[in-house]
This record gives sequence, structure tokens and C-alpha cells, in this order.
Amino acid sequence: MKKILSAVSIALLTLVSLSSNAQERVLTFGVQFKPMLPVSFLNARTVSKTENNVTYSNNQQFGYNAGGMIRYGISDRFSIESGISYVQRNFNLKVDSLNNSFEANMDYRLIGYEIPVMGLVFIQLDDRVYMTAGMGGVIDLFPSDVFSEADRGDYVHETVRRSWIQGSVMANLGFEFRHKKHGIFYVGGSFHQPFDSFYLSKIGFFDSPLTENTLDIEGTYLTLDFRYYFPEPPMKKKVKE
Repeated sequence: MKKILSAVSIALLTLVSLSSNAQERVLTFGVQFKPMLPVSFLNARTVSKTENNVTYSNNQQFGYNAGGMIRYGISDRFSIESGISYVQRNFNLKVDSLNNSFEANMDYRLIGYEIPVMGLVFIQLDDRVYMTAGMGGVIDLFPSDVFSEADRGDYVHETVRRSWIQGSVMANLGFEFRHKKHGIFYVGGSFHQPFDSFYLSKIGFFDSPLTENTLDIEGTYLTLDFRYYFPEPPMKKKVKE
């Protein structure tokens, strides 16, 4: 994770030193769809514990992030971007007994919302093609806890929020094609790293108030980013009288 953040930081510093023609004093509205990738080398990999010859495993599945953005061009090299997104993380919780070959699965999803504030840097590669690098903070909102039952057996599962609001850092890198009449088409990737685990999974029996085991759920994810920005005219400067 540290290597990834260091590489993105170096890329940002490199882009700052290069000249480019980005959108100066332009307010742009856009929409995005970001499928999540359950990549094994991130903290989002399978979390597993074994107690009393029973293994509890929580594995992140494919999810998605979708929403709208607003981008404001500060200069020909820099822009600020914000917005709000709906986020769905999908998980599979597996309970495996080593004594009697018992296995139970529980699929569940965690719903949240994101409000990012990103700083963007651009480098022009062609007349209409730009490389974009960004980094910033994210406010993560989690509206509720989650309860689910196993597909077989008497196991139940409750996922409890650490807090309804948390913070994260996000970095992205991509390429965009700009057209004055048709807007901006963007393809890239994002890395989202929360400052702390955001949910706690509690696993137990249906008829027992006691918790058999707990698992911390990390909110780290990697996405493919697909965005479209609507064409907008430059904001006119006010003329002093």
C-alpha cells in the first residue's frame, strides 16, 4: 500500500513540472461508474480466523461505485473535483468446521456513500488526449448495520458499523479524451484506502446471544473508472466597472 501511495505521489510531482493545457476556469458536471476489483494484494483480501476447529473467512466480492461529480478548473494545470457516490461492497462469509466437515456460506452487502475532494493534475499527450492524476480525501458515510443468516445450519451474522462517518484517502490515474461539443470521456483506475476498519462482523448461533467470533472488515478497494463529463462553456470573468 505504501509503495502504491509513494508511486502516485511521485507521479503527481512529475506532472506538476510539465506543461499542459487543461480546463482553466471551467465548471464541469459529470457521471461515473466504477466496478470494484477484489484484488488479493490489498487489505481487502480474505480475512480468516480459526477457533475451536472452526474457520471463519470473509472474502470481498465484486462491487461498484456510481455517482456524479463536479470539476472546477483552477488553472491550466490544476483542477478540484468533488461529488457524491453510491457504493455497494459485496462479501461472502464462510464458516467451515474442521471436525464434522460442516460448511456454511452467507452472502451480504454493505451500502455506503462517498464524498471525495480531489486535487487533479493534467498533462497533454495529444490535441484532445490528456493524462490525469489525482489525490485527495474522502468522507465515507455508512447508513446502517447488516444482519444475515447462513444458507444452512444455525449460524447468523451481524455486521456493525464502527462509526456512521469515517475518512479515507484516494488516488487515481487515467486518461481522458476531450471534445468541445461532445464532452469528456475518461478511463482510469482508483485506489481507496480508509484510515481504519469500518465494520465489525460478529458470527454466532441463531439461538445463542453469545458471539462465536469477530472479524474486522477493511474498506480498501481498487476500481476501474469510467466517467463522462458534459460539455460546459468557460465561466466568464466579471468585468470591474
